[in-house]
Amino acid sequence: MSLYFTFLFGFLTSEMVALFLIVLPLPTRIRKLIFKSWNMIINSKEYRTVGIIFAVIVGLLFIDSWKRANIPVHIPGHPSAGETLDTLKSNDPVTSIQVFATRAYNQRNVYISGFILYFLVAIPCIMTLYERLIKYQDLIDMKIKKGAEAKNMKTGDKELDELRDTFKQREASLLGLKKQIENFESHWDESVKVEVKVEDASVKKSN
Repeated sequence: MSLYFTFLFGFLTSEMVALFLIVLPLPTRIRKLIFKSWNMIINSKEYRTVGIIFAVIVGLLFIDSWKRANIPVHIPGHPSAGETLDTLKSNDPVTSIQVFATRAYNQRNVYISGFILYFLVAIPCIMTLYERLIKYQDLIDMKIKKGAEAKNMKTGDKELDELRDTFKQREASLLGLKKQIENFESHWDESVKVEVKVEDASVKKSN
């Protein structure tokens, strides 16, 4: 593998790792940090210029590799169009093997450059969804916070505040009654079990 395609393979690996980290179910704070760093990078003019130049170069490499990978290859022992037996015997099989190897390298380069272009489009699209996810999560948190504050907040209307206080007191008394009922039920069950055991013991003694 040539030096520039080794660099492209490393860049492709970094793109796959970044995409894997983005789609993980991370906490909201980490997601905000990721989006903040992405927003800082994407808003810089230098990054845009370098990104456009890099995408154009990779696109040209993709087209060149695609053309080279689609070149027809001669198979030893099989005459092609306009080829006689004498020219077939004069062909070197090693040359054909080298052509096959070159074609395989070009196909590999097509995959590398093609997936780089794919991730260059996919990652920004996913980051837009990422922004919406963070926005909606913030709205949900704000609504939950406002609801909790509204329960403890005074409205200024005496009747409404009194009704709210009485509702809280009734709610607390209802919870207390539920606990008392549960305690009575558990106590009753235990007493019934004790009575059953005493009756069983008396029956056994009488027998």
